[in-house]
Amino acid sequence: MVISEGVPPELLKGKVAAVFTATWCPMSDDAIQVTTDTASTLWEIVVVDVDRWATLAEQHRIVSIPSVLYLNDGREKKRVVGTTIFNSRTKKSPIKRPRKKNLSIEGTLDL
Repeated sequence: MVISEGVPPELLKGKVAAVFTATWCPMSDDAIQVTTDTASTLWEIVVVDVDRWATLAEQHRIVSIPSVLYLNDGREKKRVVGTTIFNSRTKKSPIKRPRKKNLSIEGTLDL
């Protein structure tokens, strides 16, 4: 699959994993690598610099960098944002939530 840097919107045709990055974002290079490792057999990987292609980023409502949009002929099929990109290899939830505990209050409250 082809990796293209800074592409115009007309190149987002077919099955494309568009990785929205920025030069100022330290996680962008890692996001490109993870997406390439996990999706390149099924999707063409396209790297979109949001500073160069701001209109394209706005069109797809990109608010966090890095973001990966899986598009099929320009239609969004899936969106992976921020650090959740790095959890796509393990299929684990990106957020570690504490387990719910059953709390019971015994006694009375004297006012």
